[in-house]
Amino acid sequence: MSPVELTASAGRVRPGWPRKGLGWRWPTLDRDAARQVAKGLTDEARRHLAVWLDVTDVSSVEQAVADAAFGLGGIDVVVNVAGGDTDHGRFEETRDEVWVRMLELNLLGVVCCCRAAIAHLRRSTNSPAIVNVSSTNLAASLAPDGIRVNAVAPATIRTRSWDRHEGGADRLRHLYPLGRVGEPEDVAAAVAFLASGDAAWITGHTSQSTAGS
Repeated sequence: MSPVELTASAGRVRPGWPRKGLGWRWPTLDRDAARQVAKGLTDEARRHLAVWLDVTDVSSVEQAVADAAFGLGGIDVVVNVAGGDTDHGRFEETRDEVWVRMLELNLLGVVCCCRAAIAHLRRSTNSPAIVNVSSTNLAASLAPDGIRVNAVAPATIRTRSWDRHEGGADRLRHLYPLGRVGEPEDVAAAVAFLASGDAAWITGHTSQSTAGS
């Protein structure tokens, strides 16, 4: 069976995410974008599905994971990409309810997705892995099960959240020795490596995708 990857994402979904040898399922808030990516994949030997998922809703997470495991025959890789910020004032002016919303999205969302998928990962024989685009403490506890847990910590990435800012993400390109800000495909390449068998002896690692800054 080909490896099966479950990716929890939010916002823009780009064709750079899929990697060779994977059947993909995208649980995402941007259902139309995910469907467009799935339709654009040319590997007809594998299934590519897109479903709606809110990582802050436990029931929708559990349903999406169950659907992925049933529809694709299992789960071998989980990539947690959903996350972001919300409008708030200065640190000392930010109310508790704003912090709670950000924690639900950026912390508990990852917890929910990992928790729902771990049982499926334990049954996998295709080098099971979790890749979080954030920090993680799961590596030590899941290492005895043969499940690798790594993280990707990107710097400035050109996402649509920059559209509302004058100059967009490019206004920060002078900060990077490589002379540009990151693209979603740059993060995708790091995720694909950490999720692959080529990274079979890497766990508890945070990949700094920062263009030398």
